[in-house]
Amino acid sequence: MAKIKGQVKWFNESKGFGFITPADGQNVEFEIQDGQKGPAAVNVTAI
Repeated sequence: MAKIKGQVKWFNESKGFGFITPADGQNVEFEIQDGQKGPAAVNVTAI
C-alpha cells in the first residue's frame, strides 16, 4: 500500500476513531484499506 499524507480533523480516543483530511490538525501519514463502512485509514503515523 502507498503511504498518503493528511491531517487529523478530529479523533475520539474513547471510541477509537476519527477523521483525516488535508485541511487542519496534526500531520499524519497513513495507508487506506477497505473497511465495513467504506475506506479506513490504517497504519497511521504522526509526522
